[in-house]
Amino acid sequence: RDPQGMGPVSARQPGGGFSLIDSIQIIDAISGQLVRAAPSCKAVYLDRVPAGFERPSFLIENIESEVREVNANTIERTERFVITAFGGVDSYGNTGARELMELQEQAARAFCAGYLRVADRALKLAAHNGARDMDKATIDVQLRYNESRPQDPQARPEPPLMAQVHTLIQEG
Repeated sequence: RDPQGMGPVSARQPGGGFSLIDSIQIIDAISGQLVRAAPSCKAVYLDRVPAGFERPSFLIENIESEVREVNANTIERTERFVITAFGGVDSYGNTGARELMELQEQAARAFCAGYLRVADRALKLAAHNGARDMDKATIDVQLRYNESRPQDPQARPEPPLMAQVHTLIQEG
């Protein structure tokens, strides 16, 4: 996978559906967007930030994944992420409000198109500025997309077909 998460992935499955997208591909794509939108940032972290981490930087956390049935062959996935922007700090451990607002806005602007390219798909996206603290600010990102249900004959047997149909026609 390349750094922007746009590595070669075949999206079409043989049966005509789409390949499954995983959270790692989405995080890679989010990271790539952040790097392009905020070139002054020194790092994008996926794990809890270590002591003495580089600033300004971002932390991406996947806080919720939900799968909902749409029909027999399709599922809807919702992925929720929190992006934390860390600005440079002064001797008291605080970041200037202006710097935090700029980082937060740069991150939010990275997603203003309303979609995120992951592999060769465009996933519907909504981003909202979250809270600001003394040294960090958050951006909430939600992606919603449909996928073909994984086909495993043992896991989900084919439902039985209708055997008979009875009709009653009355005049009058």
